[in-house]
Amino acid sequence: MGGSRALPEVFADIFAQEGAILEEKGDGCLEFVIPSALSARLGIPEHGILSFSTQCGREGTIAASYESELFRAIETLFVNNGRMARATFPFPPPNIEKLSKWVSERVVLSNAVLRLQKVEDRRILFSLLFFKYAALSDEKREGVFSLLVNDQSLSVQLLDAEEMDFRGDLKGSDEASGEVREETRRALRAGIAAASMIVKGELDPFIKGLEKRLNRDAERVLEYYETMKTEAQKAFEKRRLS
Repeated sequence: MGGSRALPEVFADIFAQEGAILEEKGDGCLEFVIPSALSARLGIPEHGILSFSTQCGREGTIAASYESELFRAIETLFVNNGRMARATFPFPPPNIEKLSKWVSERVVLSNAVLRLQKVEDRRILFSLLFFKYAALSDEKREGVFSLLVNDQSLSVQLLDAEEMDFRGDLKGSDEASGEVREETRRALRAGIAAASMIVKGELDPFIKGLEKRLNRDAERVLEYYETMKTEAQKAFEKRRLS
């Protein structure tokens, strides 16, 4: 885990994640503008100033200490977040005799004989990750997709709708505050990296269209100012000659 962070930084990150506009005041205060939905959930106005210390001498500030009502209200933003669903799918044991024969036929050793000496069952863990993305401009592009990550090998597979029939077998777990396995953390990182590439590929035409439009608008602005510059020069010449 990372080191501890100052309370104002934590509040700023949480508010920013919820769509707030923030401005540090430099005297232990943080001015904010938040969406109406967040305002209703936290019981604070849409615009105000958070006070984290006695150095903030402004009137009408909202206390944001560890003992404040706001600090306790922040907990409501994380209800049902971070929970995990789990499912176990038993698989019938393979025919060891056929498997041994299959391996021996495909693995050729010089001056040696391949013998199967030990067979053991091993559980394989997979992390099923869901991602939602949205890109906003004059139009909106959004989508949802899921990835299946092998916690051991970190191989990633993009699933389609037909491969999601097993979701009904997933059962929720209340162990949201429990320690997450390191293998699961690695799978999450692998999934996020793969998801970033997938989203980039999905939005590539959209982004190129935005860049083309932006460049076109920039050219129009330059042409407009060049025209204004030319007209100003003509007017200046007329005044000089008159």
